Amino acid sequence: MCGIGPGRVPSTVRLIDDPKHWRSRAAKMRMLADEMSDESARTMMLKLADDYDELGDRAEERGSKRPQPALSWLHTLAEIVLLSGRG
Repeated sequence: MCGIGPGRVPSTVRLIDDPKHWRSRAAKMRMLADEMSDESARTMMLKLADDYDELGDRAEERGSKRPQPALSWLHTLAEIVLLSGRG
């Protein structure tokens, strides 16, 4: 069983949209780059870190454009309660 079913999102999809995931990878890459004695390898690792930061920025932008399902659900519930006369 792969852990994917109705209403479930694979964990890899969530990581793709998590800015903290990408920024954490960028920080780890910079730590590794600091340990490199080969300047060419160090430069490549720092470039990768910058690319991870860019992915974090993009994930953050995607997240800010998505409707918040919890808030939508709460808004719908409030409307139901008001319409039912119980609020």
